[in-house]
Amino acid sequence: MKLEWSHTVLNIKDSVKILQFYTKTLGFNLSDRGPLSENGPEIIFVSQDSDEHHQLAFIVEREDVDKPTSLNHLSFRVKTFNEVHEVKERLDSADVQDRKSTRLNSSHW
Repeated sequence: MKLEWSHTVLNIKDSVKILQFYTKTLGFNLSDRGPLSENGPEIIFVSQDSDEHHQLAFIVEREDVDKPTSLNHLSFRVKTFNEVHEVKERLDSADVQDRKSTRLNSSHW
C-alpha cells in the first residue's frame, strides 16, 4: 500500500494576503472559492496542477492567530477502500499521544 498526498487545508484570517502570496509568489492558480456551507465560512481552493482541483485549500475562519497551528487537515490517497481501512487500523493501533480520532472520509469515492 502506498499513501499519496492529496491536499492540505489551512485555517486562515486574511484571504487577500494568503491569495497574493500563494498565487503571485508561489505560482498557485485559484481553482474555486465559495461558502463551505450555507452561512458558513469561505473556502478557497488553489492548485499548481491542472489535473488537481486543489492541492491546498484555505478556510477563512481563523480569528486567533496566536494559536500554535493553522492546520485544519491533511489528506492522503490510497488506491482502494480496503486500503483506507488498513490505514485506519494502523493509526488506531499506533502508540501516538494526543491524536484526534481518525475519520474515514468517503466523499471522494
